[in-house]
Amino acid sequence: MANGFASLGIGMGPLVFVPLIQYLIHLRGWAFAFVIFSVLVFTIPFPLIGLFLRYRPQEMGLSVDGDLLSNSSSNREDAPSWTEDHRISKLTKTPRFWSFLLFPSLTVFRVYIVIVHLVKYLIDHGVDRILAASLFAAVGALSAAFRFFWGWLSDRVGREITYTLGGGCFASAILCLILFQPMTSIGLLYLFVLLFGAGWGVTAPMFMSIAGDLYKGKRFGLIYGMLEGMIGIGAAIGSWLAGYIFDQTQSYLWAFILAIFSCIISILLAWPVAPRKYRQPSPLPLI
Repeated sequence: MANGFASLGIGMGPLVFVPLIQYLIHLRGWAFAFVIFSVLVFTIPFPLIGLFLRYRPQEMGLSVDGDLLSNSSSNREDAPSWTEDHRISKLTKTPRFWSFLLFPSLTVFRVYIVIVHLVKYLIDHGVDRILAASLFAAVGALSAAFRFFWGWLSDRVGREITYTLGGGCFASAILCLILFQPMTSIGLLYLFVLLFGAGWGVTAPMFMSIAGDLYKGKRFGLIYGMLEGMIGIGAAIGSWLAGYIFDQTQSYLWAFILAIFSCIISILLAWPVAPRKYRQPSPLPLI
């Protein structure tokens, strides 16, 4: 739930900045919009990081995960210890580790197929530019709400079930986009916004939480850095490949179909990772 709350900004960003940047482009052009955006990037995150970033729970008077030391999962024989030394040379020989790296990469691969090309796809099919940008902003806002919801839910029903539900929402959203081309129904776009917001919202909280479940210890930073590297590769390939497919076929149909298959494969990979085998059952109430 904490990870879900911490990632709210990922979804709120499009709600605020997509319309703002669109307005600046309309007002003064791309160059002016980029200058303003670069100033915002420099002036907003840096002070916040300096004021609030902490490196260890002990700096805030807490133990790991906010639990009492006596209740730490490191006391369980079947759970990884916070002092366990996860050597990368050893981890890279296990199928679980590669599944752990690959399923987020495939997830972001499919996400970037959509978010990079969504506005163009909508405009090409007759949607007004402002409406297209507004729909994208609405997706970001809904994903923010769902990030908190999925994080809360995963603490109670498990990461795998939660990720599967979010993946199902994502695949259904892509189907709505595919059906929009022949049907051009605005209702399909509204349904897409809801489902894609839900599907996109499941990503960051599950990546962080599953990593924390499996690889606690002093090498966690390196391991999570490798995960983020794979996420970047997936985003780059998804963005480029969807554009390449469109250039060759003058359609996003096969790119969207590829996104659905990527969704299915990532769900299948998430289950063998099996963070449920390492997490201490949550005593939290349902409300």
